[in-house]
Amino acid sequence: DASRLRRHVRARCGTLWHPMGGAAMGTVVSPSNLCVIGTANVHVAGTACLPSPLRVNPMASCYAMAWRLAELLAEQGEYDLEALG
Repeated sequence: DASRLRRHVRARCGTLWHPMGGAAMGTVVSPSNLCVIGTANVHVAGTACLPSPLRVNPMASCYAMAWRLAELLAEQGEYDLEALG
């Protein structure tokens, strides 16, 4: 019956997609410095910053955001990019 099928599907189905948009740029994270709006030193670089899902694998976007955040922090004197090699 439909009720039994519904319980079966809910018990065994899930998602393999990484959540995106939980801290979307412009609403939670500042696009200019990847800082959580309303904080001074809390930064986010990952798929949570993306305002909508990508149609491609998000790995390259995550790398680019992380690298840009590293550059921003280095410019502020937070750490040395050269030390990373």
